[in-house]
This record gives sequence, C-alpha cells and structure tokens, in this order.
Amino acid sequence: MEPELDPTHKRRETVLTVSLIVIVGGLLLFFLNMISMGIFMYVGIAVLLVGMVGYLHYVMWGQSLTENTAGEREEAEMRARIEGEEWERHD
Repeated sequence: MEPELDPTHKRRETVLTVSLIVIVGGLLLFFLNMISMGIFMYVGIAVLLVGMVGYLHYVMWGQSLTENTAGEREEAEMRARIEGEEWERHD
C-alpha cells in the first residue's frame, strides 16, 4: 500500500527539478561559451534561427496544407475502419 502524496510535495519536487536544470544548464552553457571563446554562442544563435525559419515555414504552409487535406484524411480513416471491420468479420 503506497502512502498518499501531498500535492505540495509534488509541486516542491517539480520546482526543485526545474530550478536545478536551469542552474546547471546555465552554468554549463556559460562554461562552454567561455571555453570556446564565444563560438558556442554563435552556434546556439544559428540553431535558434534555423528553428525560427522552420516554425515560420510551418505557419505559412504546413498549417494550411493540414487544413486542406482534412477531408481526404477523414475519408482514408473511414476506409481503413471499414476495411478493418470487414477483416474482423472474415476471421
């Protein structure tokens, strides 16, 4: 029988975990930036820019294409469901 956990303990554990990750991660990033004489920062900025371009691409194209193909996706799911039911009948 497991003891019931108090919600404040769960919240405290979460805050502790997040704060340790932020502190240790910040120190690690600072250390890597100092060791590489600033090059690590440029790599981080490049990764951030690539991510922003990818997100912009999704906003401009991916979202509208997903909405445009919603009907086709529903038809395919319905066909798959019907084929699955027919397959179960034959078993």
